[in-house]
Amino acid sequence: PALHNISLKIRAGEYVLLVGQNGAGKSTLVKHFLNLLTPTAGTVTVDGLDTRQLETSELAQRIGYVGQNPDDQLFTASVEDEVAFALQNLGYAEAEIKRRVTVGLRQLGLAAQRTAHPLSLPRGDRARLVIAAVLAMEPEIIILDEPTTGQDYRGVKYILELSRELHQRGKTIIVITHHLYLMPEYAERVIVLGKGTILLDAPLRRAYHAKELLRRTYLTPPQAVLLAQELAPPAGGSAPLRVTPEEVAACFLPGGGR
Repeated sequence: PALHNISLKIRAGEYVLLVGQNGAGKSTLVKHFLNLLTPTAGTVTVDGLDTRQLETSELAQRIGYVGQNPDDQLFTASVEDEVAFALQNLGYAEAEIKRRVTVGLRQLGLAAQRTAHPLSLPRGDRARLVIAAVLAMEPEIIILDEPTTGQDYRGVKYILELSRELHQRGKTIIVITHHLYLMPEYAERVIVLGKGTILLDAPLRRAYHAKELLRRTYLTPPQAVLLAQELAPPAGGSAPLRVTPEEVAACFLPGGGR
């Protein structure tokens, strides 16, 4: 099977990284969350409910999924219609739809393009449009699948800061990526997948310093982590598990230690 020996619980309000190289099983696992695939053994539950017993529309209101290719999630002829599409299908009142569309487009910096055709937008804007459409559903769980693909640095920071804001508002955030260098300021927990199973499930600091596992799975931690490891005390000593440039810079301050 593509996945095996998976036992995993993601708690409400967590910010989790799901990492691994291509073929590790990340997207397959997420398809089980969304009931696009069903397990051959065991169960997948969301809010205590078996996903096999939930309608797609019910899951869509609980889990928002932003895929790697935004064009796969664009269906309408205008930006504002794209954000309204799912809400209309679920029978929301017109006034509420207009409110959510306006809020979503403003939040994602797309208000000026509301009448544009989605496919006329640059790729980075198309990705943000999909995020706006997902957030309009107000799901409690948000899955971002390689959210930095096609984004310039400004777009990357915009999306990651938005994910932090949503997390601070109590949303559960799951980010699928193999770019560890982007995430130390955002996530709390890291799940490393390889060959269809969980190789590590740990707090971010411990995961980023799992040198041998990251080497075996071809995952590269941020430069700050690599430098912190070079500055670590001799064997037998101990040092904080530093992950950000600011934390590493503190090593050079009086009392910062090496």
